Amino acid sequence: MAALDLSCRYQTGSFTLEGDFKIHRPQLVYLSGENGCGKSTLLKLIAGHLTPNAGRLQKGAHLLFDTTTRINVRPEYRDIAWQSQEDSLFPHATVKKIVSWWQRHPRGIELAIKLGIEAHLDRLPHQLSGGQRALSLLARTLATPYDLVLLDEPLASLDDVRHDLALSVIQNEVQRGRTIVMIVHHPERYNSVVQLPRGPFKIELN
Repeated sequence: MAALDLSCRYQTGSFTLEGDFKIHRPQLVYLSGENGCGKSTLLKLIAGHLTPNAGRLQKGAHLLFDTTTRINVRPEYRDIAWQSQEDSLFPHATVKKIVSWWQRHPRGIELAIKLGIEAHLDRLPHQLSGGQRALSLLARTLATPYDLVLLDEPLASLDDVRHDLALSVIQNEVQRGRTIVMIVHHPERYNSVVQLPRGPFKIELN
């Protein structure tokens, strides 16, 4: 059974995203493509923040979307960790509270330490640098227990040292049985990058 199996058609205005995206086993998928080809849209469709005009989405044994049977599981019930490009840190909460989801997911503190921001756990978001904010967001996303993680350019604002550290933490998450799809800003920095083309696509990863 595939970790993720999506077949969809989504249209808004003159833009159309249509194709198949299938991942057979837990792995880290680096996703790239031209600006405007639909990378972020694809992640939003999987997460449930956009609704396809037609299609079907299954995660493991769970059917999340199907136009034929009119199934459309709401985003909060899909058990998918999703991080957009937006800075969505709560402005009046400390990093410790944010990354641990107010202690609901205490593993976030462990991840913050691995990401090198342990000295900033008691700070508020406005007291952080851009890189520290990005790492806080990543720790918060990875702290969730979900086996599917969608990351939209999470490392774009990091310097080389922090980038490599954060990437190693993300790679280690696959060893926990997670499937991670990560949009990357500079594809030349990564191995085995999957290119999302303009127009219909068929992507299948074993």
